[in-house]
Amino acid sequence: MISACSESGTSDAPGSGGTGGAGGSAVAYPLLDCDPLVPEFCGYPFPSNVYTIEDSSTASGRRVSFGDEFLRNNDSTPWDYSDGFSAGSPILTYLPGATDAVFGGVTDIDQSLSASSPTLLLDAETGELVPHFAQIDTQALQLPGAKPEESSSMLRPVVRLRDNARYIVAFRNVTSSDGAVIAPSEAFAALRDGTASEDASVEARRALYDDIFEKIEAKGWSRDEIQIAWDFNTASDENNTRWLLHMRDTAFELIGEDGPEYTITSVEASTDDGAIDPTNIAFRIFGTFRVPLFMTSPEAGSLLILDENEMPMINEETPWADVPFEALIPQSATEENPAATIEYGHGLFGSKGQIESGHFRS
Repeated sequence: MISACSESGTSDAPGSGGTGGAGGSAVAYPLLDCDPLVPEFCGYPFPSNVYTIEDSSTASGRRVSFGDEFLRNNDSTPWDYSDGFSAGSPILTYLPGATDAVFGGVTDIDQSLSASSPTLLLDAETGELVPHFAQIDTQALQLPGAKPEESSSMLRPVVRLRDNARYIVAFRNVTSSDGAVIAPSEAFAALRDGTASEDASVEARRALYDDIFEKIEAKGWSRDEIQIAWDFNTASDENNTRWLLHMRDTAFELIGEDGPEYTITSVEASTDDGAIDPTNIAFRIFGTFRVPLFMTSPEAGSLLILDENEMPMINEETPWADVPFEALIPQSATEENPAATIEYGHGLFGSKGQIESGHFRS
């Protein structure tokens, strides 16, 4: 058993993000804090390879590197360990005043694979189109002071993207509320149309966008109708699993074949007054079990401790922690008819008490 959480210079001119592109051409990327492709909002479009640097020590050959303006008052260190972006998160951008008039939405996934699709998600290595749906972020409109014309455009893959792979995203023919096709930003128009730009990050991406446009045009799109396009790399499987696998193996070695030490603190029987569900539940058991601690503290909000090799290590001052548990024993489980164990893992904002819900008890 393991208890774990996450680990613990802005300039007008772009830095060098090196070359890369897992699958596809080796193209050069500038390192940006904010991308002029979407001048209205720093951090868009996202994810994007302009927020990564070259790193030969990672499986993907790249590493995420967010600038001070991108995260404002947040520490970027936890993201710096990633060699790419999530293979399962929404893809975000902003087109001023965009509406969903041309988006098929969640009920028309086939649109994304059609020749007339207003959006494109392309595997840069295989050339395959990725099924997805596009939508306007209507949830943001529920916030106080929300402005519909500032809503994000969201692209949601309906399949998990490949690990350690390069993807290209593009939008075309998206319209505003008056039905007019939205013009691209000045920076993107310069890249698309080959016109001069005073923005250094635009000039640094000429070769990159030659590659991007070539791959988009190969899918039947006309370059002059593209409103925005960019690329990103997904993180490698090694990146996503190495910490957890290391902690798992370390914990199993420390705990041994007999399993973790545990303490039963209280037992509620179905015959007790106020029992949770006498019809279905024979016993409700509370206790703690002891696990290796890889965190700065067993309390919520603590950080993962890393060694000199950037791998999780045991807390030297507090190597063990007692974690509370709750177990429900159903009436149907008897010595003659034992039941298998079902382990429930609650989400970020959940708790162990969720197993008391009716659909679990019955």
